[in-house]
Amino acid sequence: MGDLIFSALISIVTSLIASVVFSAATDGRRWRKVRPKVEFELYEILLSLMRFIQVGLEINKNGWRFSFEKVEAGGATTEDFNLWLQNKCLNNTYRYDEMGDRLLPIGDELATCRDNLCKQIDRCAAYHAFMTAEEILLLKKIATKVCVYSYEENAETVIAGKVFRPVNPTLAYMADNFLELSQLYLALQNKAFSYRRIDRTINRYVVSDFRIAKARKHYYAGEYRRCICALRLMRKADLFQKYSLLFKAYYCCGEIDKALVALNHYLDVTTLKPISFRNIFSDMHMNIHSLDERVLEDLCDRFTNDAVNEMIRELDREKRIEDAAIKSALEIKSHYAKG
Repeated sequence: MGDLIFSALISIVTSLIASVVFSAATDGRRWRKVRPKVEFELYEILLSLMRFIQVGLEINKNGWRFSFEKVEAGGATTEDFNLWLQNKCLNNTYRYDEMGDRLLPIGDELATCRDNLCKQIDRCAAYHAFMTAEEILLLKKIATKVCVYSYEENAETVIAGKVFRPVNPTLAYMADNFLELSQLYLALQNKAFSYRRIDRTINRYVVSDFRIAKARKHYYAGEYRRCICALRLMRKADLFQKYSLLFKAYYCCGEIDKALVALNHYLDVTTLKPISFRNIFSDMHMNIHSLDERVLEDLCDRFTNDAVNEMIRELDREKRIEDAAIKSALEIKSHYAKG
């Protein structure tokens, strides 16, 4: 009798172990199959969130915007977003006073970005079993933050036959929310940089080289040595991006000779004119007019003086546009502060 009971127990335990092993193996296969899709979905949400934030940085409808570099570096503050949002309003109903012509309506764009983000995040609900708790929480926070404000409201409110409008029609009141969204963007970006299963066969131009992106973040943050180390470890990488970033990092480290070597490696592999790669020489850390004269000499050895001067004129024009936008934003802020 005892042997019979023992045999039955052994049979039950064996069945349970087999069931657990089979279930774990099946779950593992499902995870490996579904996880690349999940990582790509999360990466697309990252891009959509970046677009939402960039709408808040627009200067005009011609595609100009305040630099996103400070956001990428993690150095943006509430004061920065307060300034960047001074020249924005929700729609034309807010352009009701003498500052109206300076205000850029972006409510429709923000609403479109919000709706797109919410749809993407809702779609991810089907994959919660294949996501970490941190990823799920990040998405919930993003969905909540992009829906804090209504982007479709009109400026006029009629009460007892009287029309009321806000004293300040700008979107500066959204500065704290945009800052928090930028912090969520950086948190999700750090998660994305760790992804190893993301399917790059979908579109290699959509899914960027995370190694280059991480090195660029080091550069924007002023971590030039870390940027250089990350780039030097890369065996297979986009040579255009690698050498242009190496030039910038070495230059900002004060190692001009190494910077010139990287620049010439870049010039060896590019077929573009200087005006097309002008951003190499101008960003939050560099200015074309303060560069070592040897940089321009190397450019003039490769290109005509007219081509180099064309690049410099375009960089100056872009700087004037941004400076004028900052000046206008400060004037708008001062105007409504008086009221």
